[in-house]
Amino acid sequence: MKEIFKIFLSMLVVSIMLIGTVGAESTDSDKYELFEGEYYLPDYGPDSFELLNQDSNIIATWGTVPEITDDKEKVDWLATIRPCINNSKEDLLPYMKSHGGPLLGFGTNYEGYIFVEFDEESIDLVDKSVMNDIYDTITKNAKEIGLYDVPIVYRTNKEATLDSRTVYSGDLVGGIALKHRSTDDNLWYSSTLSFAAEDSNGNEGFVMTAHSVDDAGGIGAFIAQYYTNVQVGEVTYYDPYFADAAWVEATNINVADDIYYADTDVLKDVTGYGDTSQGAKVYISGITSETNYGYVTDDYITQYNPYFDQDLYYQFSADYEADGGDSGAPIFQKTLGGVKIVGVHWGHQGTATYFSPISGVIADLGITPLY
Repeated sequence: MKEIFKIFLSMLVVSIMLIGTVGAESTDSDKYELFEGEYYLPDYGPDSFELLNQDSNIIATWGTVPEITDDKEKVDWLATIRPCINNSKEDLLPYMKSHGGPLLGFGTNYEGYIFVEFDEESIDLVDKSVMNDIYDTITKNAKEIGLYDVPIVYRTNKEATLDSRTVYSGDLVGGIALKHRSTDDNLWYSSTLSFAAEDSNGNEGFVMTAHSVDDAGGIGAFIAQYYTNVQVGEVTYYDPYFADAAWVEATNINVADDIYYADTDVLKDVTGYGDTSQGAKVYISGITSETNYGYVTDDYITQYNPYFDQDLYYQFSADYEADGGDSGAPIFQKTLGGVKIVGVHWGHQGTATYFSPISGVIADLGITPLY
């Protein structure tokens, strides 16, 4: 039954991906128009791998990136190669770290190639036959859709570090500090509130990371605002599959459809929500790294989550800055009327930062963001 439910959720995720920004039909469409310059894809070409191979984290490259300078054609190319890795997923999952294997993730990169990411700590123990098997699987699926010489990159990375404004005293909004007491050591830890939402019964609350609430004790755990010991929410539900996210029903306080954008108490109105895409400019508002931006590098990838020791599906990675305490931070894009919520940040490693798309958050939690 659970497997059937997850298949249903997969269909829901795809439908939300196709819908894009939700609710635009009932609101002034100008509010959903993204600013120019909020999107970036580098030019593609046969020499793309030359610079990439200077990176010490690159193990090997195969195939050729075609020469493409038109942005629409770049998007089309990414859509063309994505089935090669998506159709390989079932064969690659046994190699993921969650199954005792050496892989941390796999997917497509905004620079125009398929990537397979190995755990840096175990790469020396990986038999070359494993690498060959993975390569053969991807190229076989590529040939089945008429693609030859498909560009593939093997790279290494470390496990993602899970990232955990502090005196804001208004209604609960995305980007402010929360805290919880860990059941492991009884110490207080901080994280970032994602955004306000409501459940199917109309109860209002907020989203934060699942790994934070699990550390706090799980369902029923006490969540407080950072600068007080006053409870502002009680953990209601989490089941990470498409998202490292949890639903917390608000207590003793109201929630508001805003994002904390800058000190002091500069708020941006949430005007909508929907998934983003490779090359898009996205912003984070976290309690440690504050508000900064980067570009989406990988989308709808399978990524290992070290806290739960399991894979999360349809995740995104980008290159914005993040650090400890930023877990749960809202990921958004600017619109003319405010911001569009696109995901929930949960971890980083090196220059790579990871977030769960809003489609996955909705699928896992059954909530609707307030806007």
